[in-house]
Amino acid sequence: MAFMIQPRRDPKSGMWKIRKGIPAHLRPFLDGKTELKRSLETKDAAEAKSRASVIVAEFEAITANAQLRYDNQEREQQVNPAQLDAIVSHWFVNERQRLSQPDVLARYTLETSDGRVV
Repeated sequence: MAFMIQPRRDPKSGMWKIRKGIPAHLRPFLDGKTELKRSLETKDAAEAKSRASVIVAEFEAITANAQLRYDNQEREQQVNPAQLDAIVSHWFVNERQRLSQPDVLARYTLETSDGRVV
């Protein structure tokens, strides 16, 4: 059963505040925060309840946006076959050019005592 985030009175100041925990997988998208919290800037309980709905909606929007960013990140990390082919081709061309340089090639070849290159 889902429940509404309820405002709580700060024992020191008497002001009403509201908090919402952030799931661990969304924290990197919210600057590492573990919870969202805000003062309702009132000491009146009735006024706090009326203000809370706006703040809760804002917190839900922030959380939904972070979830969307998390979901998109998962999709972006997948490499399709065409991308993989392009990556391998680029690497192959660069390595071939690099190994054609004599000083680089010398690091990867060994000349035996009878003059053969291995």
